[in-house]
Amino acid sequence: MAVPGTVPALRGAPLRDADGITLGAVEALLSDADRAPAWLVVRLAGGRLTVVPAAGAHPSLTRVPFPGDIVRACPVTLGEPGLRHEHALAACRHYRVRPPAGTRIPLHAPAAPARELVAA
Repeated sequence: MAVPGTVPALRGAPLRDADGITLGAVEALLSDADRAPAWLVVRLAGGRLTVVPAAGAHPSLTRVPFPGDIVRACPVTLGEPGLRHEHALAACRHYRVRPPAGTRIPLHAPAAPARELVAA
């Protein structure tokens, strides 16, 4: 069964960090309010499901401009491929990126404390 928001050729593709090291596999591509790619949902090598900003990713969306330790340290763990507002904001703070279209958060907000948010 297809997961909503998944580009069929992208699902299961290896996701690589800024150094080209494989971090896990892409599970889904989530779009913003303008339907532009916003987040990649990735299943890390250990099985944890988290998100990485699609902005700045290689056009194939299989290589992101973040070091692996930053991706693995993302405080958001998903129970399913979907992202709630508060988790998107926490991920924006973690990666220090602008929030997706339609999301309101001060751009000068400090980085979120190192704590994990779990989405049900």
